[in-house]
Amino acid sequence: MRRRKDYKTYWRALKKCGLWKDPVYLARKVELGDRIDTVCERMPKCVIKDVRARFPNPPGIPYMGHKRE
Repeated sequence: MRRRKDYKTYWRALKKCGLWKDPVYLARKVELGDRIDTVCERMPKCVIKDVRARFPNPPGIPYMGHKRE
């Protein structure tokens, strides 16, 4: 749950900066196989790295990827 709050904070900050409408970002999103009008946005790798570093998994439990609740 702590990771989710951090991702949400980053998402809002990136939206406010206009990243989600940037042509370079949209081209990258299409390159990764997403449609432009998809609700989910791709977080930059630096954001993922920062959040995972602050809230690591317990020892022996691998990261399981994004899951909708």
